[in-house]
Amino acid sequence: MKKERSINELLKLMLEHQEYFNSRHSGLCYWSRVLEWEGVISREELNKILSYIEDNRPKNFRYMMGFVFYWTPGRLSPRIKWINKHIKKTEE
Repeated sequence: MKKERSINELLKLMLEHQEYFNSRHSGLCYWSRVLEWEGVISREELNKILSYIEDNRPKNFRYMMGFVFYWTPGRLSPRIKWINKHIKKTEE
């Protein structure tokens, strides 16, 4: 059985797989789901990263089309900044 990766490792995987960020309607959660659909992460790891995102979300967010967005949909740079901040925060 494969060892479940840490939050730090999962965040780094997101950075390594920016090709799965869809600029039309992607946010952190959708991007994470695509990583699971593509077999990069497991279902358990998806649940782990989604919980981490929810627990550490930015203060400002808005609802659009029934979804929560922390930044403008499709903008990658603020998401990269958040991921890098949390990679540093979760270093072991």
